[in-house]
Parts: sequence; structure tokens; C-alpha cells
Amino acid sequence: MAASVDIRIGPEYGIASLDLLAEDLERGLDIFTDILHNPLFRRDRVELRKKQEIEGIRRRNDDPFDIALRFFPAYLYGRNHPLGAYADVSGILSIGPADLRRAHAALFHPDDLVISVTGDFEQESILQTLERHFGDWNPKRGVLPSLPEPDIYDGARRVIYINKDLNQSTIVMGYTGMRRTPDNQDIYAIRVMNEILGESSFTSRLFREVRDKRGLAYSVGSYFDTASYAFPGYWFAFTQTMAEKTVETASIILDVIESMKREPVTDEELQLIKDSIINSFVFGFESSSSIVRQRMILDFRGYPEDYLENYTENIARVTSDDVLRVARGNLNLDHLIFVIVGNEEYFEKPLDKLGEVVRIHAEDKVP
Repeated sequence: MAASVDIRIGPEYGIASLDLLAEDLERGLDIFTDILHNPLFRRDRVELRKKQEIEGIRRRNDDPFDIALRFFPAYLYGRNHPLGAYADVSGILSIGPADLRRAHAALFHPDDLVISVTGDFEQESILQTLERHFGDWNPKRGVLPSLPEPDIYDGARRVIYINKDLNQSTIVMGYTGMRRTPDNQDIYAIRVMNEILGESSFTSRLFREVRDKRGLAYSVGSYFDTASYAFPGYWFAFTQTMAEKTVETASIILDVIESMKREPVTDEELQLIKDSIINSFVFGFESSSSIVRQRMILDFRGYPEDYLENYTENIARVTSDDVLRVARGNLNLDHLIFVIVGNEEYFEKPLDKLGEVVRIHAEDKVP
């Protein structure tokens, strides 16, 4: 049929998509809805997938950046909360088909369903087709556990050091950021602020200061999670640098972050980044399906219908005072968590210059 089905489950929602020729719609939906409604979870397929997951776990310590990004949320949110959890071999081995059926019954239910369609169809006809395939779906609802607020780390600066015998160090440092809601209007200023700080590849402050001026790193930047709705997301700065410049590089990154909180950004910086965001916005909507998917998620979260239409105007309204305000409100350096992967025998200064040091191995579990 030259069709494709894709099902992905993320931290806060899942998306199942079907892409096919219009002439195959009825047959394709028959198969698609059967997959969603009546998964078999055959034991042989479950065992194969478990082996693949275990192999991934065994290889995940090969990349130091992967190690850092595993331990950072684990120490920030706590490993007992899904935001900080990560899989281990014993956990994967304990899963059987019955566990997957229970999870499916809890997560896949029509009460939570939003359907979006794009393509060649008549509106009345497609509504009737969807009603035939989804209208009688009325399964017994499984138990969906309630989640507590995460136990977010709020102590003094802490350095999580993971030894790996390399001649360069991987550094991730950050803390919690924002919980995104329709009434949180800071999202536009935060987007501009983080682009100036480190997300804009060649024009950001981190790139200019750490790479261009000092030649301390090939890659450096920052990330601000703006897709967390149920719980606060996080922000972090990152780099990979020479082992003998580890503490110096981390200290410079801290100085650059502090500079965002001291005084307003320049008019030149502000306009350059706003123009970049506005000019690139259209490339996020290169297909009708990408537009509909965005609208579906925003509708699911309670955003107004004109949110996307007004996005660039709201970016254009961001002022330097707005950037300063959200930097001071969101770049929390008091409770920073550093995750540093490398060999401290090569470091030029002791890690306790950055904070309390906790030494662990990549194979360790977060307590």
C-alpha cells in the first residue's frame, strides 16, 4: 500500500500517525485502528524488543554526552519520578506481555483521543469514515497512576563527576526552567533569551565567548525545554572541551550565563535574534501535516486557535527588558547541577571549585 504507521510515546503524550494514499483510506484505517485497539503483544516480538533495548543499555556508556544527559535529569528530578527515570537491564527483563497490555489499557483510551486529518478528502465524508472506525471504540479503562510533583533538587551547587578516560571533558550544567501553559506569556521572551545565550549556533554569547574568542570548545550551547506542560522542564548549558581546561571552561560558561542576568542585551543582539526566529518560523510548516500536528497539540493543551498566527508578532514585541526579566526569573544558578564526564587526573583545578562533588560510575544507579 506504500503506507506507513508510526506510534511514539513521549513523556506527556503519544502520537500515532498513518500516512497513505487517499484511495487506500478505508483499508488503511482498518489496519491502523486494529493496531491501536487490539495489539497482540506477541511474546516473541516482546522478547525481541527487550533484547534490542538491553543492547542499547549496554552501549549507552560509549558516548559521554549520552551519559551526561542521562544523569542530569536523574539528579534534578530524582530517579523515582518518570522525568528522572532511565531503564536498566533488570527492569527490561522483568517486563512481559501482560505488563504491556495493562499499560495499553491505561494509556490508549478514546476519552483522551484527539484526531487530526490532512489530505484529499471531503469533510463530511471523512467525518463519517472516522466515526465508523473510532465511534464504537469503548474499551474498559485501565488504571492510570497519578504522578506526584517531582522532588526537584534544591540544595547547593552539586557536581556529578563520572570518570571516563578521555582527553576531553563533557559538561552539562543546569536547573529547572518553566512549566508551559497557555497563559504563560514568557515563552516568547524565553525563546529570544535562550537564542542569545546559546541556542543560536554561530551568534550566541556562549559560542562567541567559549569557541570564537578562547578556542576552548568545538561545540557549546544551551537548551531550554519549552515543551513540558505537566511539570517544570529544565534548561542547561553544555560543551565538550579539553580535559586540562575543564574547570576554566565551566567557569566561563557561568560568567556568560550571569551576564544575561546583569544588564539588558544590546539592541543589535536582540534584533538579530528576533529576525532569525521570525525568518525561520515558516520552515517549521513545510507540509500540511506538520501544520495540523502542531494545531492538534496546541488544541489539546488549550491554546487559542490564533496562537501560531500570532507567534511571530509576539516574538517581534519582545524587548531587552523582557529578556532581562526572564533571564533573572529562569536562569537559577543557586541550585545548579553540573554533570562532568572525563578524567579528573587531567583537570587543571579541583572540581570542588564549582560545587560539592559526587563521584559516581556510569554503571551506577542514582540513589
